[in-house]
Amino acid sequence: MNSKYKHELAVYLPLAFVGGFLEIYTYINMSGLFANAQTSNLVLLFNGLLSGNIPSAVYCVMPVILYILGITVTELIPKKMRDPSVRWPEYCVLIEAVCMAGVAFCPKIIPARVSALPVFFLTAMQYNTFKSMQGQGVSTVFCTNNLRQAVIHFWRWKEKKDGAQAVYMSVYVFVIGMFILGVVAGFSLSHLWGVKAVLACDVVMAFVFLRLRFHGHKFLI
Repeated sequence: MNSKYKHELAVYLPLAFVGGFLEIYTYINMSGLFANAQTSNLVLLFNGLLSGNIPSAVYCVMPVILYILGITVTELIPKKMRDPSVRWPEYCVLIEAVCMAGVAFCPKIIPARVSALPVFFLTAMQYNTFKSMQGQGVSTVFCTNNLRQAVIHFWRWKEKKDGAQAVYMSVYVFVIGMFILGVVAGFSLSHLWGVKAVLACDVVMAFVFLRLRFHGHKFLI
């Protein structure tokens, strides 16, 4: 594994930790929501429409819109940035940290399903900003494709005895492992601190921001 891989892993692994943390955090604290992907919301949206449960369908529209907005921001804003001293990934991490702080300090009178909405926006930004390491597609907010790729590269490594395939596989394994560690931490801290547990992710994001600020020139992101 070359030095650039190692530098990018120092960013992608803590981001995968945050991805796992947010997945279980919203499930425990926000009425059983899985906030990192939109498959379930699209299913629930059309289930609500077809079954006549319009309030449920209307709610499911909001996370999808916020997810689309998050992706849109990552596509449009970086192209308009003129200051070469600050790169978009740094802004992305800062915006995510602000969103998570907002969720943590959201007034209790606001329903959990409403206070969770910023998470849909921030996970979309993270997904579409941090999406590849040295050209290797990696997700830090869910595991489905990471697991698929880990299995594919394992068998390619076994068949071809190609060391590069072992490196690709190990990257996915490390990212999945950190995602799982984030789930464990999110479960434990959510039961201790409730909605304030998400502030632990802000600590992780501070590390990621500093890493990007001082070593971002070594990355392709």
